[in-house]
Amino acid sequence: MEIRTYETIEAPAARVWEVLADFPGHDRWDPMISGLRGRCEPGARVFFWIKLGPARLPITAEVLHATPGEELRWVGPSPRWARGLASGEHYFTLTALGPDRCRIDHGETFRGAVVPVRSDRVEQVLRPAYEAFNRALKREVEGAARAAQAS
Repeated sequence: MEIRTYETIEAPAARVWEVLADFPGHDRWDPMISGLRGRCEPGARVFFWIKLGPARLPITAEVLHATPGEELRWVGPSPRWARGLASGEHYFTLTALGPDRCRIDHGETFRGAVVPVRSDRVEQVLRPAYEAFNRALKREVEGAARAAQAS
């Protein structure tokens, strides 16, 4: 099962990466992830809370890829033995659309014995959260760019 979302951001991919890779900074703008801690490098463990409506779920994941300006990808849960039951590979891919514009592809692929092939309920809950994340990232990056231009 996979969820995919997209957003175009009026800023260079390098600037979007700076905001995305600033894990503690997510608490300021991110409506979906809070308390994101860890290192933004392959093999590092990250911890965060995912907010889905009134629920807050603790997540521990392992960073798979962290290529500045291009891709951030992690998989959870962090204990590898648990991934056979259920896992989620969460990704953020940045594609430059010009010097001051990029596209973020943001989604997650779910795998494991207890993950249904297709679950409308899971998508109904997660898709709006991912889309809200994308809009908030866009506001954060573009707002900072406007503020920098004004000063």
